[in-house]
Amino acid sequence: MDKAIVFSINNDYCFALANVLMSLEDNSEYIYNTSDFFVYHDGISYENQQLLKKLCKNIYFINFTQDSKLPLEIYNHPHMNRWGKFIYQKLNCFELLFKYEHVLWLDADILVNGNISDIFNCNADMAWRNVVAWKHKDIYNEKTDIEDFPCCHAGVVYFNNSIANKVSNADILTAYNTVKDGRSGGIDERILTYIAFSKKFNVKSLPVEYNSWLTYRNIDQSKIIHFVDNIEPKPWKNSTVYAAFPEWGYYYKKWIKMGGTGPLTIQNNFYSRGYTFGFLRNTSTFIQIIKNLDIIKNIYIYTDFNFSKNFCQFYIYNIPQDIHYEILNSGNIFKVCLHIENKQFISKHLISLFEEIQQNINQIINGAILDKANFLKLEIPSSEKLINFTMNILVQETIEKILYHFTTKK
Repeated sequence: MDKAIVFSINNDYCFALANVLMSLEDNSEYIYNTSDFFVYHDGISYENQQLLKKLCKNIYFINFTQDSKLPLEIYNHPHMNRWGKFIYQKLNCFELLFKYEHVLWLDADILVNGNISDIFNCNADMAWRNVVAWKHKDIYNEKTDIEDFPCCHAGVVYFNNSIANKVSNADILTAYNTVKDGRSGGIDERILTYIAFSKKFNVKSLPVEYNSWLTYRNIDQSKIIHFVDNIEPKPWKNSTVYAAFPEWGYYYKKWIKMGGTGPLTIQNNFYSRGYTFGFLRNTSTFIQIIKNLDIIKNIYIYTDFNFSKNFCQFYIYNIPQDIHYEILNSGNIFKVCLHIENKQFISKHLISLFEEIQQNINQIINGAILDKANFLKLEIPSSEKLINFTMNILVQETIEKILYHFTTKK
């Protein structure tokens, strides 16, 4: 084997690792069959290790509490209270380069959704998705004229043995002491960025498709879906996310059937706060999309299923139909909207309410636009896969406010 894939989890996260392994085998079989797997942990039970070995023969478990080769000083950082010692284990990838030509770090809260072979052919010393929220100069304590350098998003990180022997524990400790007080990114991301920049490694910025956040617009084309975002993004914690990614649920059920355990109680239907529009996936026409929305279970909303112009309106019981939700379709582009189409209903208070709602939504999912030019329209773009997710957010953030505004006597 010339490839190693590396994880770090505790015993309670074995279900998540099993999910990654199964999704990798289904979607990137060659990489799965030609890689060794390393799991750094703090005490995975014998039973869970045996179950994981059933999924993957070439899997090796390293208890870092008993066999840690990293500098002990780095474990004193206050971030340990939040992320624990697991985030540092990706630094062991430098040591694995003595044995493997390619080493890939993967977080366990991902879903492999396509062939990831191209990561191993990226022709670089290291590779990761670039973080745009901060710059390498934010953490580098020396003057530099280099303006652009990919800053690390540590969920998916590639290492090539072209840098074997080039990173020592002393280098790691120097990086830690330099960036430990920084506020940009995670401590592990700052360490990796500092090491790569200070040593002038050739770092390639991976396309977003190889580490996509949950509300990424083109998530249907993503190779690796990372369950991170401003909302609670984990499918075992958020029923809407669970419904939007049935593969994850499929693998989870297989793990449970094998005898594994996990935090999720499987039910036939999942509804978030009673407003979920049901599961939407793998549909080829707008009519099929709308018909797959489980609107019957929403006690506030009904529709007339008007498909004539590639739109469908959803009305609110006991509210005039000039006030409605809408899904618009133009090719592969979808929009979910809340319309007020009668000027007599529009007031300064309602405009202020919509502005507040827009701000709240943009803290959860980017892209909400408020149009006040003609009537009043709050609009959010969406991919086909995430219509259910996006509409659910829109309804959750607005339905109670709309009902209160239009049914409460002033």
